[in-house]
Amino acid sequence: IWIEASEVFIENSQVWTKENSPKTSTGIYITGSPKITISNSKVFQNNGNGVNIKNSPEVKIEYCDIYDNGSSSVSYPQIRIEASKVWIENSKIWIETKNIENKGIYIKSGAALLHKVSTWGHSYYGMYSKQRFALALYECDVKDGID
Repeated sequence: IWIEASEVFIENSQVWTKENSPKTSTGIYITGSPKITISNSKVFQNNGNGVNIKNSPEVKIEYCDIYDNGSSSVSYPQIRIEASKVWIENSKIWIETKNIENKGIYIKSGAALLHKVSTWGHSYYGMYSKQRFALALYECDVKDGID
């Protein structure tokens, strides 16, 4: 799903890529969008990022399962944040497939506030931020580390 410069609400949905897809595909790509909500949905088995967020001031992910995105040859985070503000609540982010190497949430720039979020199974870190003070956690369970 490609979302550009739009306000979108995704609810009760499943987003995945057909097995053995020849192209790298992100589950949900958001860019330049003023307000996005992804609620009660699953984003899984995409061979790129699960959710890639760029230049978007208000993105909310709630009650979602985001898992098993990426590939064995290239490291893609489940959620990638760049120049955006993201609120993630009551969601699970994990890797179950052992041949995928990646991070759970990667913040290149921007900010993320997480409330009741769980991460596990990532070969690198559950959460990784390149910026100071870009990440705030409240009642989270990070079983695979923060860098």
